[in-house]
Amino acid sequence: AALDSQAHDPTLSHLQGTRCTAEVKAGAPLLNIHGFWPNYYHGFPQCCTGATGGESVTPLVPGEVQNWGELYTNMQQLWNDPTISSVNNDDIACSTCYLQNHEWEKHGSCFSADPKVYFASGIAVAQSISALTDQVTAYLGNYVLTVDIAAIYPNKVNILCDPQAPILAPDAGVLLELQTCWNSKKSTLTLEDVMSSNDIDSTYVGDSIRSRVYYVKNTGALLGHTVAAVKLALQGVDRLLEIELLEFESTDCVAASAGQFTAPCPTYTYIG
Repeated sequence: AALDSQAHDPTLSHLQGTRCTAEVKAGAPLLNIHGFWPNYYHGFPQCCTGATGGESVTPLVPGEVQNWGELYTNMQQLWNDPTISSVNNDDIACSTCYLQNHEWEKHGSCFSADPKVYFASGIAVAQSISALTDQVTAYLGNYVLTVDIAAIYPNKVNILCDPQAPILAPDAGVLLELQTCWNSKKSTLTLEDVMSSNDIDSTYVGDSIRSRVYYVKNTGALLGHTVAAVKLALQGVDRLLEIELLEFESTDCVAASAGQFTAPCPTYTYIG
């Protein structure tokens, strides 16, 4: 399963010592893609580093990303930090360095394919529910109940609000993020499987994944990890729970443009 996250709070992407611009740049969508998190089951793997666990994650190269054509255009419109100016090329490169590179290194490195396919996949699922997103943005700037936002979606959606943010009225917070869950055609996980946390105690210590319950089934690629890498990361864990893995049919698919792939590439179904 994969989690698609849309938000209007981009501060996560600002590195220490980096200041955002005073105003959000003109034309930025009210809801921006935060991330696309693969294998989201009681939390998510992060910063995957290969079969031995010793390889480093390769960061994005801004000059290469800018040559991705339509995909790059869509990334700048839908999946970038709207508080970073795009007046000149250096600032555009910074947008790639911050939010996009953060998401690639932390989450995309645990994906089954290269950065281009990772970003194309995230944009594709977001675009497939753009009509729903438009209905949500119509509420922004006004008072709205979370149940009214949830009612827009045919399946369940996770709504994150910040009750500590400056408020305009008693008991009113600020909408931070909407999270939707997606399955590949080979996965049978439900939203309850993905979001429930009653039977897990997961913490991340450095690069070690310390989870009481995790997934290590089959011998194929685990979204960028091999099973050997997962077992290495889970040394000392109390117990392992085998579940059906989300596996793509190929790691060699190519993103021709945003949301359009040459077969056999992953397709996703919105489950909530």
